[in-house]
Amino acid sequence: MIWQIMQAGSLIIGTAWLMGALWGQSLEKPCRGEQQGTVWLKYPATLERYIHPIPRSKPNLPGYRVQLLATTRRSEAMDLRHYLLEHYPEWPVYLIYQQPYFKIRVGDFRSRMEAISLWPQLKADTLIARNGFFVVPDRIEWPPLP
Repeated sequence: MIWQIMQAGSLIIGTAWLMGALWGQSLEKPCRGEQQGTVWLKYPATLERYIHPIPRSKPNLPGYRVQLLATTRRSEAMDLRHYLLEHYPEWPVYLIYQQPYFKIRVGDFRSRMEAISLWPQLKADTLIARNGFFVVPDRIEWPPLP
């Protein structure tokens, strides 16, 4: 038995392949769409453990970023982050904590060569250049559509 319900741009798919008769009591649960209305799903109680909400997360893809700093001092990482946000607002800046290090990374690049193209600007800034920097693989945000 296949159940498909579409409402307000959301697609809820619950699939159950059952051999023979369905047993147990049936359940009814409300499913709220993003925009309006309520959809009631009626299904056998035996399927309860197979039905899970789909988490809504930001899609991302493999790519590269330029890492500017890795330190154990949070204040040092925050200072560099504020400096970058003030002087380079066009760069996305990421503060990542991977115990015990705070890391500052910039950019969302689909290729290593795109990330390397940022290096002349980084070398010209003495505050950034003194720490050193390198390209690291990372999960990046989707680039804006042209």
